[in-house]
Amino acid sequence: AGAGSALLGPIRFAAVPATLGRELLAEVPVRDRTVSRRHAVIAARDGELHIEDAGSRAGVRVGGAALGGPLPLRGEGELGLGRDCRIHFRATARERVILRGASGLDRQLVAVVGIDPFPLEELIPGADGIWLELGAGGARLGRIDGTPVRVGGHFVGATCDLLHGDVIEIRPAAGVAGTGLRIEVD
Repeated sequence: AGAGSALLGPIRFAAVPATLGRELLAEVPVRDRTVSRRHAVIAARDGELHIEDAGSRAGVRVGGAALGGPLPLRGEGELGLGRDCRIHFRATARERVILRGASGLDRQLVAVVGIDPFPLEELIPGADGIWLELGAGGARLGRIDGTPVRVGGHFVGATCDLLHGDVIEIRPAAGVAGTGLRIEVD
């Protein structure tokens, strides 16, 4: 599922296991032609997210060193895929990592990969108490009481299934400063 905000640009959310590569159905699609269709996989192991090569031609590099096996994603660092694709990563929790393109065609890439649910406040200011769930049936938005949320111009309850093209409007709760935000589902 993808989302975008006027301030942040497009953001992709992907539940693990998540494939990084040129394949159109990859959870984190990468456009660089030197990246394999299924280049790398981020998966949960032993309570942490790990990255591993998915049998790519060029391998995966972490901080410039070739990856020899599954590696936990901790702190911050840089992934190298193919010849020219570099992606900065930042682990925000044991079960979530933010990926940001650092070079080439994919420098606009922003993706959050992890285990459901995804609290939006970690990434989007003003989205406190709102989360995104990615299940087999699609994306679902959840919210706590008191946070007004509209999808397609209509106020929604505690949860709402999302469809391609939905526009989500989040307004600050009563008495909270802020202008709100708008998210488009792609």
